[in-house]
Amino acid sequence: VAIILIIMFPFNKFVINRNLNEKETLNTSYFNLQVQDSYISERKRISKNNSYVILKINIKGKTSKYSLKLDEFVLKGNNNEYIPSLKYYNYFTDLGVGYNKESLDTNEYKEYLLIYNIKNEDKDSNFTLIYLGNNRKIKLNPELLN
Repeated sequence: VAIILIIMFPFNKFVINRNLNEKETLNTSYFNLQVQDSYISERKRISKNNSYVILKINIKGKTSKYSLKLDEFVLKGNNNEYIPSLKYYNYFTDLGVGYNKESLDTNEYKEYLLIYNIKNEDKDSNFTLIYLGNNRKIKLNPELLN
């Protein structure tokens, strides 16, 4: 029994529940999600001390009438954690449509934005998106957007 546990722990951690990268699919019981692109921007910031991280996601539901719980999508920077905010979508309409509690389409992938208002102290962070529903992590590599 101990040998099975010794083998299964690394297999589970590094194969089954490994950290994902952008463009890889996060599979859950309720949806499949891919982070297609990520950006960092100072556009229309509300103060000199903040910036934005914008995630362009593709998502497809697995159950009818399921809506994302945005507070389960935590962006982790070096110093702080953030949840997406609906109020900044209008600043980035040229990039796409912000997710606003729509029921997920179960027939095809739809593209949405998630926008995080971050402190400048985290601007140069190695960002990770954490889905709290199953504690899976996606490593982000945001490009600078002017």
